[in-house]
Amino acid sequence: MEQHRQLLTEYQHVLTLSEQLLSLAILGQWDELVELEIVYLKAMERIMPLPASLPVPAQQFILRQTIDAILHNIGEVKRLLQLRMEVLKQRLEQHRCQREVNAAYGQCTEQAWSLGNLQ
Repeated sequence: MEQHRQLLTEYQHVLTLSEQLLSLAILGQWDELVELEIVYLKAMERIMPLPASLPVPAQQFILRQTIDAILHNIGEVKRLLQLRMEVLKQRLEQHRCQREVNAAYGQCTEQAWSLGNLQ
């Protein structure tokens, strides 16, 4: 019976962590999210050795709801991380294009300077 209570308690803790991860993702606090993700993964590791079944249907229902909520939260975190990755890709591409423009402009300026010295 104690193991069953521990299982529900651990899953509730993971749910709370997944909610915090989602909040951080929504707020765009990516560094904090990465730090909390380590805590989340350690909490998930603590669940693995616990029994996966519960004898009481009410407990099974609670566990199922908790797991569904965790999966939903983590799915949303992943979706927000994908959006963030797209933004970062765009910024990197803009930076690359800007460097190419600057390099090309620098070459044109150098050539103009050289031509100006010849005259």
